Amino acid sequence: MTAAKNFFDFRLGRFIFMSLVPRFIQRILVDRKIKPLFIEEYDFFESVCRHMIAKRRREVAAGIKHHDMLQLLLNAGKSAEEKKELSEDATEEEKAQAAEFKNIIGSKYLTEEEVMAQAMVFFLAG
Repeated sequence: MTAAKNFFDFRLGRFIFMSLVPRFIQRILVDRKIKPLFIEEYDFFESVCRHMIAKRRREVAAGIKHHDMLQLLLNAGKSAEEKKELSEDATEEEKAQAAEFKNIIGSKYLTEEEVMAQAMVFFLAG
């Protein structure tokens, strides 16, 4: 809760600095984690999201099924090579769900960064 509250705190120094400094210099400072642009809470949420994604992938590989937003994001994030073909003994429901998913998403899959960003937004919005 503290990290989420601090993430949204307004800091006048950061606002003024961001208004005056060119965008490419801002990017360099953020990448090198130099204040006042670097937000420590971002690192916290990034590490939490990366941990949850890695944990979820291990659980799915172990056969544990989840039915939540994170699992939907991870399913949408699989690359075309990772996408497993359904086995011949798959149920009609699984085949229908796979066909519907392919019709909806087409050939565009989310990248790892996009999955993480969406998970962070979902977490912070809550």
